[in-house]
Amino acid sequence: MLHLRSIRVFLATVMGSLLGIAAMAPTAQAAVIVSIQQVGADVVATASGSINAASSGTIGFVGDFVTPTSAVLTFGPSVVVPATTSYNLSGPSSFGGGSITFATSSIGNSIGFSGASGFFILPTAYIQGSALSATDTFAAQTLASLGITTGIYNYTVGSGGSTDTLRIFAGVPVTVAVPEPATIVLGAVALPALGMFVWKKRKTAD
Repeated sequence: MLHLRSIRVFLATVMGSLLGIAAMAPTAQAAVIVSIQQVGADVVATASGSINAASSGTIGFVGDFVTPTSAVLTFGPSVVVPATTSYNLSGPSSFGGGSITFATSSIGNSIGFSGASGFFILPTAYIQGSALSATDTFAAQTLASLGITTGIYNYTVGSGGSTDTLRIFAGVPVTVAVPEPATIVLGAVALPALGMFVWKKRKTAD
């Protein structure tokens, strides 16, 4: 008969060691997810997540429109904001062939990007790593009428050793992130180790 106390002591030892490994593993970077979906008779674009990346300066900003041919999407008031924080952006230069279309309504943070021009912008008061949320609604539009090509588009925000990610899901479900490598290591090592421990205890008991 295996003793529950012995199993607990063993698991505590294994998990302590593995958590040490996990602490040394790189942490997950934050990311901004943009979802552009058909919702009834409208197209709704949402942006959420956070950014941890090196900025490159400031730039003027006008919100609430989409230009697929230049991979441009902006959220926020449709007025000129004199200065916003700018980040380098690298990735696809378009996500369709459509020209500029202004949103019927826009709420949330002032967020914008252009794949063709290579910039990503946030409010100057933005604190690195804090939550972002914004929504554009294009009433009585479809992805086709906006000229958006269905697909997933991946971008890198920032430069040098301080970068983050932007992912656009246009007309496709937002996929769930895969587990962190450290999490996979914990499962891959802990379960076989527990099995080996139980086998040894049974051999001893025999």
